[in-house]
Amino acid sequence: MYDYSNQKTGNEIDELFRETILNIRRLRFRPQPSFGQNFVVSQRLVDEMIKHAKLSDGDRILEIGGGMGTLTQKIVDSKASEVFVVEADKLLERFLQLRFYNDRRVYIIGGDFLNLNLEHINFNKVVSNPPFHISTQIIKRLSKLDVDLAVMTFQKDFVNKMIAPAGSKYYSKISVFSKVLFEVEVIEEFPRDCFYPAPKIDISLVTLKPRKTDLVNTTSFWEFLTCLFNNRNRKFVKVIENFVPREENVRTLEVLKGIKDRRVFQISPEDIFKTFKLFAN
Repeated sequence: MYDYSNQKTGNEIDELFRETILNIRRLRFRPQPSFGQNFVVSQRLVDEMIKHAKLSDGDRILEIGGGMGTLTQKIVDSKASEVFVVEADKLLERFLQLRFYNDRRVYIIGGDFLNLNLEHINFNKVVSNPPFHISTQIIKRLSKLDVDLAVMTFQKDFVNKMIAPAGSKYYSKISVFSKVLFEVEVIEEFPRDCFYPAPKIDISLVTLKPRKTDLVNTTSFWEFLTCLFNNRNRKFVKVIENFVPREENVRTLEVLKGIKDRRVFQISPEDIFKTFKLFAN
C-alpha cells in the first residue's frame, strides 16, 4: 500500500500522484526505474517546463517518453499546434493512444527514441522528462536534430557533469560535448519525489539551445572526446599526437600554443573544439 501523505504540494496532497497511482493500478503496471520509468507527479515541475518552453501557435513539440501523459496533457492545453509523443513501452503506448484518442493534435509514436527515424516528423521544440538511464544517449541524439529549444529534466549528477568547468573533477566528454553544441541553462533543482517511483538522485530542469557551429559530424566529435578523456590525466599534446601524421611536429602548431603541456582535463571546450576541427574533423 502506498502512502499518499508523503507526496504533497504545499499543504495539499498532490493530485497528480493520486492520478498516477490509480492509472498504474488500473493498468496492472509495474514501473521499472532501471528502464527510466519514473513518472512526473509534480504539478509545479510540469508548469515550470511549460513556462520555459514558451509555447506559441505553430510550435510542434516532441516529447520523449510519454509515460502516463501528464506532461503531454499540459502541452496539449497550451498553444502548441501538434505534439509527437515517443513511447517505447507497448502498454503505455496503448494507454496514451486511448487517453488522447479524440485529440487530433497528438500523435503517439511507438518505439525507442534513440533508434527511430524522425525525418518525417516536423517539430521545432523538445519538451520532455526522458528516461534518466539514457541521458548521455539522449544528448547525443538531440545534437543531430534541428530544433530551436529543448526543455528537459535530468538527474542532478548528470547535469553537474554537463556544466562542469575545465579542471574540475566532474569535467568530462559530456561537459565538452554539451558546451560546444548547446547553451545549457539550469533552471531549477527539484526533489526526487517529484517523480514516482522516485529516482535515487534529485532532478535538475534545464533548457538547451543549439549553438550554431560548423560541426558536420557529431559522431566523430564524440569519438574524439572519448579518446581524449580516456586519457584524462595525460598531457594534451601526447594524446593529440595520435591524430597527427608522424612527420608533423605537433608541438609547433599555433592552435596548441599555451596549452600543449596541460593535461586533457584542464583544456577548455573551446580549445578542444579548435583542435578537433584541425586534426580530426
